[in-house]
Amino acid sequence: MNDVLLISENKVRTYSNISTNTQTSYLLPAIREAQTDYELIIGSKLYNKIISLVENGDIKKEENYKYKNLLDKSQFYLLYNTISKICVIANYHIDNFGITTSTDEHIQSLSMNDVLKMKDLYEKKAESHLKRLQMFILNFKNDYPELCDTQINEFRSNLYSATNTSIWLGGVRGRGYYKNNQLRNKYE
Repeated sequence: MNDVLLISENKVRTYSNISTNTQTSYLLPAIREAQTDYELIIGSKLYNKIISLVENGDIKKEENYKYKNLLDKSQFYLLYNTISKICVIANYHIDNFGITTSTDEHIQSLSMNDVLKMKDLYEKKAESHLKRLQMFILNFKNDYPELCDTQINEFRSNLYSATNTSIWLGGVRGRGYYKNNQLRNKYE
């Protein structure tokens, strides 16, 4: 199977604070994971269409400009999602001894808590670009016959969701806080 990347390693290094010395063995798995998330968002049919156009080089053809526009709008989502993935991949490794971290006498590794905070920061940046991407798809949904009505409805329902924020609005999401309260029964 060919590895078709929708964002290049060079672009990730250029537009982020990732070191130019970061090993490809760390960067490629992060890009693959970000692309898996992207496929879940836009759906397999549209994702496979874009992959085939990129793989064949047809994405640059005039008749495929709509797909090129979608791919261009997706770049910052893919970028920040890749960075969020690499935060953990580059710091912690699974080997014969279990989960390990590498240290050097001149470099101090962050604690797992700090790594997860950085990961969270980049996930939030990715989510803000995801909202823009969803709005773009909704505005130009007729340009992509690979999208089905169910996916369009999911885009609409998730567009203004607060589930990924750190703000608790009460209600169903916080029902664990009201274990002995009558309000809890209203939401179950």
